[in-house]
Amino acid sequence: MKYIFSSAALVLLFMTDATAQNVTIGKQNWNQKNLNVTTFRNGSVIPHIQDADDWIVAGIYREPAWCYYKTDNGLDSSCGKLYNWYAVNDVRGLAPTGWHIATKEEWETLSKSQKGKNAAAKLKSASSWKTAGTNTSGFSAMAGGYRNYSNGRFFDLGASAVWWTANDLGSGKAASVALLDGSEEMTLERDDNKTAGLSVRCLAGEPAVPLKNKLKNFKDSIIGTSSKIGNLEIAHNDFPGTWTLAVAIRACTKLGDGWRLPTKEEMDIIFSARRDIGGFGTEFYWYNNAAVKDSYGFLNFKDGETGYVDEKGTGHVRAVRSIQ
Repeated sequence: MKYIFSSAALVLLFMTDATAQNVTIGKQNWNQKNLNVTTFRNGSVIPHIQDADDWIVAGIYREPAWCYYKTDNGLDSSCGKLYNWYAVNDVRGLAPTGWHIATKEEWETLSKSQKGKNAAAKLKSASSWKTAGTNTSGFSAMAGGYRNYSNGRFFDLGASAVWWTANDLGSGKAASVALLDGSEEMTLERDDNKTAGLSVRCLAGEPAVPLKNKLKNFKDSIIGTSSKIGNLEIAHNDFPGTWTLAVAIRACTKLGDGWRLPTKEEMDIIFSARRDIGGFGTEFYWYNNAAVKDSYGFLNFKDGETGYVDEKGTGHVRAVRSIQ
């Protein structure tokens, strides 16, 4: 027997999964569960990235991603998925038609609606929390934890619920809100790095805040007007931030076309020409010590001294490649 699904049917399935149970609180109509979708509104697939280093690299490249908390897909039906902010703000629309990601102001309205002692308990579910809520509001907040932006690790299952808002704060951060175990009020004055993995809750109505993430060509912004010294091509810009060795290697490799970390000898050349190339900081940069297998180190651009650290250390990343 064949089963044929039309595109309209697929959209209906997507919407049903996202907004199957709703609750009216004051004048707001909230979805009663965290978002749990794997496609954008237009049907495009959102990348599922579970590996910690790949998750961080997706954030560096400003690409959308979702994951399970510690790969536990059993939490899907109760806690939903965790998304980075580039999925939340994607122009293809993470929320289904007729719904949107709540703004900080809309979360504040929800919080103010729960008056009296221990307002947070009224929003928390009676299950999943170390200290159970009363859920008298019907909001049914689950303690789904979150994914850390800097190392891709998971924290606070059973002790926190953290949601993205639609508000961009610039400088790589966006506004978020949280319910924490043991806290009597919702935490509203939060910001999180856009690479973090947080929950998402939908509110009825189309978005008031325009979506902006258009998947710009991040590769071009890094390579830019590259510099050439002999048979060495040097990217115009660093990758933003400082990163572990594993992330540094993957970020360079993701550029494609032979881009990689420089060798120690190449880094010495770059250091000597750093003022002509431009854009370097006065801190540590990763290099590959080709003379010793699987050996990597730092060059300090303040004084040209080398250093060696364990794999948990972080440094700046400038990609290079060999040319003819």
